[in-house]
Amino acid sequence: MKKILDFYAKVLVDVNLFSSLAQQLLVECSGFVLVIDMEYERLSPFCSFCKMINHTLFACRHYLQSYRFDQQVKSEQLQLKDNGGKCETTYGGG
Repeated sequence: MKKILDFYAKVLVDVNLFSSLAQQLLVECSGFVLVIDMEYERLSPFCSFCKMINHTLFACRHYLQSYRFDQQVKSEQLQLKDNGGKCETTYGGG
């Protein structure tokens, strides 16, 4: 019976936060090629919206502000459509 040995290496790499994490690594060595599956340890939470670490998309204040703004614009567009495209402004006070 032939025994297959598992080898691994731990390396520290710089990561470009503007692209997704690599899932595999291609290594060329002495005339042959190895495809190595990547495994990441201790990844910090990462926000794909603002590209910052230590929070996720759903806890991102920039994303939430953008989402609220988009919802407000859509609401105003629906109101304009309902009013036949006429703008109506209401002023408070006396």
